Amino acid sequence: VLTVLLSLSNMDFSNIQPALVHTPGEIAKASLGLFAFPFAETVVMLTVANAIKKGDSPYKLYLSAVLLGTLVLMVVLVRNLAVLGAPMMSSQYFPSYTMARIIRVGDFLSRIEITIAINFILGGIVKISLCLLAAAKTSARLFGLPDYRRIVMPTGLLMAALCVIAYNTPMELFAFLPSYTYYALLFQVVIPIIVWIAAEIDARKKRRQGGAPAPTQPQPQQ
Repeated sequence: VLTVLLSLSNMDFSNIQPALVHTPGEIAKASLGLFAFPFAETVVMLTVANAIKKGDSPYKLYLSAVLLGTLVLMVVLVRNLAVLGAPMMSSQYFPSYTMARIIRVGDFLSRIEITIAINFILGGIVKISLCLLAAAKTSARLFGLPDYRRIVMPTGLLMAALCVIAYNTPMELFAFLPSYTYYALLFQVVIPIIVWIAAEIDARKKRRQGGAPAPTQPQPQQ
């Protein structure tokens, strides 16, 4: 909100034009990429679904969060496009950071890009923490461990080691993004649907046999 207000004097809304000039195929390809990153990554939130209070609708919470996230992304996109323009925006790896460097309020307020850097850092910490929790819980369930907290530290060390060898430069990361769209859908859509169908079949078999379905996650030791 702060950067939007401070960048109003630098905005040129003619940069948004022309609109609706892309082919349906280009729009579909861009939409698929936007679905894979970041929206489909919300599948990680399934690992903390048990924290939802009884009586609260998980569907309502999820849809509200998705709509809020969509609104924030649209505001950020329009802000960057209005300030930078399409050619400059498409040539930047981090357009929000570049946009913030342009902002100057008189002679006393500048270097606003630190706020963007703080957002990146805090958002990265939250996302990595959720991914670590998801990996630990899933591994504990897969190997039949009674408490996922036993493997949080080893999983975190493994993630840190993989981060060192995953990408050498930001350019390599962005070069991989087009392939990531199709690579990630396997883990974001295909595998969760298969697990869901298998869980539904198992639950129905248990009900027909008069028993309770298997628990979705191990209980920690007392």
